[in-house]
Amino acid sequence: MWLTWSLYLPFLLRRTDRLSMAAGVEARVPFLDHRLVEYLWAVPPQWHRDSAMEKTILRQAVTGLLPEQIVWRPKSGYPASMTAEYQTALWRRARDLIATPSSPVLELVSVRTFDAYLALHDGDLSDWTAVQHVAYVLELDAWLRINQVRIR
Repeated sequence: MWLTWSLYLPFLLRRTDRLSMAAGVEARVPFLDHRLVEYLWAVPPQWHRDSAMEKTILRQAVTGLLPEQIVWRPKSGYPASMTAEYQTALWRRARDLIATPSSPVLELVSVRTFDAYLALHDGDLSDWTAVQHVAYVLELDAWLRINQVRIR
């Protein structure tokens, strides 16, 4: 969670700002109001995970305010170009990382579990979440290396 808030979110906000300003549009990010973020940070973690559907807390909050077909429609995220070549390259980098005992992220991630995860999702282009998980591990390793952070 910390990496998402400290690294990925600023990247997304800068990209949004550049792209919107290039088109002469000012984009707003209403769900990043500090009061809302502080409130949701205090919500028990199980509330975030209790449902199989993402954004359940938000959906429940607007039930009755918006039409049901809007409230409960599946999320349609930013389009991504998921290809077999991209996943193959990502998996190759992940397996290289596992084979390098000096990789700093291996102090945080179980090699056996990560290797099993790679095997389980190899070639499955329907699961974008798996690709994101693998990319996060690789990005975390790169960040630890660049900043010369040692866990132990």
